[in-house]
Amino acid sequence: MPIYIKKDENGQPNQLLPTDLIGLWKKMEEQVDAKRTRTIGVSNFSIEQIERIMQNSRIKPANTQIEMHIYNQQKELREYCDKNRIVIVSYATLGSPNSSQYFKDIGRKIDREHFNIPNILADPIVTKLAQKYKKSTAQIALRYVTQKNVVVIPKSVKPERLIENFNIFDFKLDIEDLKALESLDKGEDGILFFWTHITPKIIHHPEFPYKNTRRCLEMSSSFI
Repeated sequence: MPIYIKKDENGQPNQLLPTDLIGLWKKMEEQVDAKRTRTIGVSNFSIEQIERIMQNSRIKPANTQIEMHIYNQQKELREYCDKNRIVIVSYATLGSPNSSQYFKDIGRKIDREHFNIPNILADPIVTKLAQKYKKSTAQIALRYVTQKNVVVIPKSVKPERLIENFNIFDFKLDIEDLKALESLDKGEDGILFFWTHITPKIIHHPEFPYKNTRRCLEMSSSFI
C-alpha cells in the first residue's frame, strides 16, 4: 500500500506523510536498472492506482499482493491483472483465522456487535467439499484459489500444516464445485483487512485504496 506513517517516540503511528506514487515507482525501477532486484510489484493497490503505474512506467508491475479468499474473491481486480499479465499473490487465503489474536497483540479490541471475523474453514460448502475430496477445509480453500491462477502464501509455524498446505496439487476441483465456491463471494463485505484497525488515521490518506468503501467505514468503527 503506497502510504507512509510517521511514528512517535513510543513507536505509535501518529502522522500521515504525503506519498508520491509515481516517484516511488521510478525509484524502484532504478533498483532493477542497478540489478539489485529482478522484478518489482505492488501490494493492496486499487485498479486505478495500478493503472497510474502502468501509464507512467518503463517497467510494469510483475505482481500485486492482495487479500483474496473464498469470501473476498476480487473478481474485477483479477480480470484486470489477467489482462495486463500481472501475477496475483493472495494473502489471508484461509481467512486469517488467527486475526483475533493479532488484533489483541497490537492492543485493538473488536466491537463484536458490528464485526465478526468469518470462519471460512467452517463454511458448510467448504466442509462438504473437504469430505468429498478427502482433504482438509484449508486444502479446499487453497486449491480453489490456485485453480484461479493465483499464487498463495499461507502462513503456518507447524510442520504438519506446512506439509498439508503443499499437498494441494494431487486433486482438482470440478466445475460444479468451483461454481459452488464462487457463489460464496461476499464482495466488499468479505474484506477482512482495511488497515484502519491498525492505523485509524490511514483512512484520510489520499492514496488509501479503500477510503470510499462502505465496509471500510463500518470496519473503522468496529475497533475500539
